[in-house]
Amino acid sequence: MADKILFPGTEMKVIEKYPDSWRLDHPDFGDVRKTPYAKGVIKEFKKLTDDPLTVAPLVKVEVDGQESDFIPLFSCPKLQYWDDATYKAKDFNQEKGYYEKAWMSFRGEDEVAVMLKESVPVAVVGLADGKPKIGEDIIKIQTSFMNPVATKFFHLRCSTQELYGGLDIAKTGPDGVALGLTEEIEPFSEYWHQPAPELYPSTGGGLVDYVRLKGYPSYRVARDYKDYYTEAIVPVGPILFIFQIFWAHRWLFSETGGTPGDSPGHWEPLGGSSGIWVNDSGVFVPTAGTQVETISFNLSGLKLRAGIYSKELYDYIINNRYSPSQAYADWYAGSGWNLLGTPYDNTYSQAWGDELKDLFLYTLFNWTNYPGWSDAKFYVRPHNG
Repeated sequence: MADKILFPGTEMKVIEKYPDSWRLDHPDFGDVRKTPYAKGVIKEFKKLTDDPLTVAPLVKVEVDGQESDFIPLFSCPKLQYWDDATYKAKDFNQEKGYYEKAWMSFRGEDEVAVMLKESVPVAVVGLADGKPKIGEDIIKIQTSFMNPVATKFFHLRCSTQELYGGLDIAKTGPDGVALGLTEEIEPFSEYWHQPAPELYPSTGGGLVDYVRLKGYPSYRVARDYKDYYTEAIVPVGPILFIFQIFWAHRWLFSETGGTPGDSPGHWEPLGGSSGIWVNDSGVFVPTAGTQVETISFNLSGLKLRAGIYSKELYDYIINNRYSPSQAYADWYAGSGWNLLGTPYDNTYSQAWGDELKDLFLYTLFNWTNYPGWSDAKFYVRPHNG
């Protein structure tokens, strides 16, 4: 029976006074007097797995300069934020004394209200400012897309690595209220020019590379070619997500017409080009004998890493950025998909789920809709708002 279960480290009974509403019941008034509260700071979350990175609703707190053992987060989340296949927001672990999804509302270095038992911390019962926080799990990613050039956005649910809605869909929370994703995180992005091929030096001030189109007596000239490395550091609740994206940006033109690429839809025309679209796949046929300028974004590789948030980890990554030249060298040296991106100490590579791979590669962007990551912006719910 629930009323016979004692809260860890105390003589208090755990009682479900109302459905999904749990209370702690002191055995007597003397026990009340022995149970004061203090302000503490979260120093560490209990890590469960590396890939995907998961944490338990157990934290170490510092109170009056002393760090505790791991203690439970006895803080009730809002209904339905964020239910998943394993736990609902209101699920309570009676024996361990925590709400299964309470971790989503807290972060390292938060000031919290701590319940003490004979001066020993036994539970975090809320934030020190008394303001409840809705669990954090959703980020909004906004960037420019090609064909046509436009700014688009989508939502990503971090804990399950899946889309939350579709492209350009303004989503709300489970209660129908706006998500409140107002804090902008602008990623670090740098480019590195690929050296011009020795046999084809530039004659017009840009880099030149000739590519014979398969099956066509036509050449394509790359008059500018940049390799980019874009990295976004996005804290969501207690987890720090690191998006590492290596991609290419090409400006090209066709000298004599023909199809604009050796693979349908790889090259999209800029406005004003002379020619016709021949099918929905994005193949564009310029008028023979004309010079048609085109542009292309080409995603080469991406990685997602994660670490348990701390200011120290955040600052460490900021001060040890992976360079675009190193990203280029790693990619073309054959490291490829699985090894692209610096590990960073205390972070863990996250396996991409099929839906997330589809998001970046095929389903939303397809061959004619790659995003330009250099102007990407990430939006999250302000943690201290």
